[in-house]
Amino acid sequence: MKRITGISITFCLFFLYFFSCEKDISSLKILKNSKPYFAPEIVSLEVGNWYLFHAYAGNDQYVVDYFFSRKIIGDTLINLYQYFIIGNEDMSKDYLRIQDSLILFNENAKDQVLFDFNLSNGDTFIYESKSLIVDSIEYVSVSVPSEKQRIIHSSNRKIVSSGSCIISLGYATKFGLLYYWESLPDNFQGYRLTEALIDSIEYDL
Repeated sequence: MKRITGISITFCLFFLYFFSCEKDISSLKILKNSKPYFAPEIVSLEVGNWYLFHAYAGNDQYVVDYFFSRKIIGDTLINLYQYFIIGNEDMSKDYLRIQDSLILFNENAKDQVLFDFNLSNGDTFIYESKSLIVDSIEYVSVSVPSEKQRIIHSSNRKIVSSGSCIISLGYATKFGLLYYWESLPDNFQGYRLTEALIDSIEYDL
């Protein structure tokens, strides 16, 4: 596994805040595995699963980057449902569970949809208060070792005006979140999955 390198987390988080479309990165949650109807062989969530992301922020003059990780550190029961606890480097925790084709996260004692793996081309959905449209869906391998999975690519390009913040989001049935990107004419920020440890198997992307 790679070690976290580059400039300090604090310095990079400042730039991500500065360049954010909404000047708010508090909603950087990690999307997790699902067991949707169309993919019965998908790996379930497991304690110990680990995800490494490479983040970028900048403009036409400079770019800063750093790595951050998320890990499933345990599970718990909330209202008789099993939730997996996602530990973050800032010591915060997210609580997620699987329901059919959905990944739900518990916030303020209420479940909200984080990912829906049963979407089709052209469907509109909400991701952390942002409206996005499914641009394309493919069934390919993006990792070593190779393993095909359903990948959903989405954006808000078709529903925002020129000069607005463009958001792109991709997620897959094996890894969950693959990438998240925000861009304006004069700046950008985003991150992508580079490595994962799922059920004791290491994947490079």
